[in-house]
Amino acid sequence: MSYESVIPPSSQWTQLHIADKGGFLSFYYSDSNSVIPVRDITRLGDSKSDPNLETKTYGMFSTCEEDMRRRGVRLDIRFRRYLYLDPETVERLLSLIKAAPDKTEEYIKEIRRLELTNLQKHGFTYPNWKKKEGFDWEWARKYLEGKRFPNGSAFLAVGQ
Repeated sequence: MSYESVIPPSSQWTQLHIADKGGFLSFYYSDSNSVIPVRDITRLGDSKSDPNLETKTYGMFSTCEEDMRRRGVRLDIRFRRYLYLDPETVERLLSLIKAAPDKTEEYIKEIRRLELTNLQKHGFTYPNWKKKEGFDWEWARKYLEGKRFPNGSAFLAVGQ
């Protein structure tokens, strides 16, 4: 399997069809060692892999709370760290996001800086994963190879 075979759209991904055009706002742990709000990479023993700006995915590399992510895909409003947004709020937020300058490269540069900090301090970019490199699609291919995803289990691709 090549890494291109796991990049959306591909057979490993399922197109999501949202009935009411509403959405969810997700809260995540940001890194206290960063001046911009990137995921908590330097949290020893619990470094975060999502949201994953390197692959523009959310939930693909997460190893916890898979049930919460499955419920999120089904638009269930009863779970933690998410806030359901009505369609009008989603439209307003999307227009604000689209009007803002794209800072993706700045965020990825900061993620790489924090990964290097971990590597120098602990010998791994993500000590709880025992990883010596960052996340990318080649690593995603290795991670997803042989994994089975039950019906309803998913990860979300952002901006694909």
